[in-house]
Amino acid sequence: MVRVMSDLLLIRGKSRPRGIRFCIPIILAVPIILAASVAAAPSASFHSGFPAQEAPSHSAQETDAQTDEVDSFYFKLLDEGKYFFQSGQYDEAIRNFEIAFFGFIDNPGILLECYVHLTVAHANLKNAEKAKDYFDKINRLRLWDDPAAARLPQDLLNEYKAATAHFLPPEERAASQKMETERIRKEEAARLLAEARAAESPDKKADLYLEALDKDSSNIDVYFELSRALRDGKRYKQAARAMSVLTKAGLSDPRIPIELGTIHLLNKDYDRAIASLKKGRSASGDSIELSYLLGRAYFLKKMYDEATAELARVVEQSPDYEDAASLLEECRKKEKD
Repeated sequence: MVRVMSDLLLIRGKSRPRGIRFCIPIILAVPIILAASVAAAPSASFHSGFPAQEAPSHSAQETDAQTDEVDSFYFKLLDEGKYFFQSGQYDEAIRNFEIAFFGFIDNPGILLECYVHLTVAHANLKNAEKAKDYFDKINRLRLWDDPAAARLPQDLLNEYKAATAHFLPPEERAASQKMETERIRKEEAARLLAEARAAESPDKKADLYLEALDKDSSNIDVYFELSRALRDGKRYKQAARAMSVLTKAGLSDPRIPIELGTIHLLNKDYDRAIASLKKGRSASGDSIELSYLLGRAYFLKKMYDEATAELARVVEQSPDYEDAASLLEECRKKEKD
């Protein structure tokens, strides 16, 4: 698994009251491969609770056929066991599952579901020895290898991982905890992103984007969303620093010079806008948007010849670009004056 590591770049916004500080994670993209070695003998294997990525041992057709052969009595016990489990009546759940699983000996997916419920139920009743027994059965029979493992409810998997973490070897326990922490951080980041996109205030948006990046700095698009929120709030220096995080990380995304050019244009820093856009052109090639922004920067700097050249290129390639056509016409009037 590749993990994106991050440092922090402190950003102070003069436009914000009381000197509030903003921290943006710097992406260093350092891959760390987490590998857990599994012994050849089934009795020595362990599993942290994530479905295995090996080829499935049973086809969907085989699984359906196996299910069709099971007496409805066992399905009734299975459903009752789930009901009692969900309602916290673990003793009753155990009684149902301990009979139900006999009907699914030839169906690894449902057998796994029974054993996972039994493991968690015994753990919740402080029956550590019984919980460990079912945990060992799951791993000895390699039930996580069945494709049905991927369909287990996430809530149940989370309970299982929490209940069995101390059964794992130290190395696998550490890897499992790290993966769980990463999952939680990504979920929290997704929640914050949804809030940011729904927020109306640019300042509120920016603050939420910063929190989201602190949880998960791997989504490059969020940096551009953050930059737009900052420039919408006229916090141009902070927006530029958001882009500098990406350039310092060695990224060559063609959107970076365009975003920087836009920021500097809005801040009326035309020299920097021109420098950023020209640098972007030499590094990533030309684009309609880049040429338009460069033409606009030249126009605002009263460099009309250069502006005309850039804008004429845009109109030639995209005749329907009304802003470019209008600005080109204005440029030509200025040249005549």
